Amino acid sequence: AREEQKKREIALKREIENPPEPPVATKHFEMMEEKEQADAEAARERARSKAPMKPLPVNYFTKKGDEETAANAKAARDRAEAVQPDAVKYFTRKAEADYEAKVREFEQGSDSMPEATKYFNKLALEKEEEKLLAEKEGNVELMPAAIQKFTLEAEEQ
Repeated sequence: AREEQKKREIALKREIENPPEPPVATKHFEMMEEKEQADAEAARERARSKAPMKPLPVNYFTKKGDEETAANAKAARDRAEAVQPDAVKYFTRKAEADYEAKVREFEQGSDSMPEATKYFNKLALEKEEEKLLAEKEGNVELMPAAIQKFTLEAEEQ
């Protein structure tokens, strides 16, 4: 029994000193794990090396769309004016000037306007001025980074 014990101890010592080669599957999974760790570290390095995205205001895409719409409308208007007779151009400009005068009168308030309408128009103008002032000062709500990233990527495509 003691001889068998010694044989087992010697065999155990030999296995500890010279372990048997691991199975192929074990090697494969160890290599996969090392590759995943290397890929993760490479991704971390790429992320660290990138410059941070400049935050955009929440209404960035709305403003950009409005600008594109205005540019398209101006181009369409220029094309239409190129073929319009002079009389049509004159009356079109006159109608636009009349409309702008009515809008200004409405914003400023006329004598025939009810007091409540004048008050709420004044209140709306003040809010609009505060909003414009906040935008000029840089106090605008910023778009969340994830939404910004994916929206910009989608826009590029």
